[in-house]
Amino acid sequence: MESDISGLMNMETEKQERIHRDIVDFVKSRIEAIRSRKEIIIGDAYGRRG
Repeated sequence: MESDISGLMNMETEKQERIHRDIVDFVKSRIEAIRSRKEIIIGDAYGRRG
């Protein structure tokens, strides 16, 4: 019984860590996309593309 509970908790922790990693990766990719879009917009404002 004891080992079942700790096994379930380990699975739960792994799942949460995976979800957390996915969220972090998603946010990083969104920041990169926004940053590159800003550079393009700024480049257009100055009549050139960065």
